[in-house]
Amino acid sequence: MNENKQNTDTVWVDPDDAPELTDEFFERADEYIGERLIRSGRDSLPSYRGRQNLDNAMCNLKTRVSG
Repeated sequence: MNENKQNTDTVWVDPDDAPELTDEFFERADEYIGERLIRSGRDSLPSYRGRQNLDNAMCNLKTRVSG
């Protein structure tokens, strides 16, 4: 018969163990004065949303093979 374990091991993470904040972290941060956005830190990051623009976009090609 299946029984539940009485004591399960829990992994405790100290909430004071935060990663170190580097200069890169602050360069990528958004700057606000009040609720007004002054500078977006995502401007320097590549955008991966939507379809990418291609310089040499593909076009339809129709071929006719006579046989």
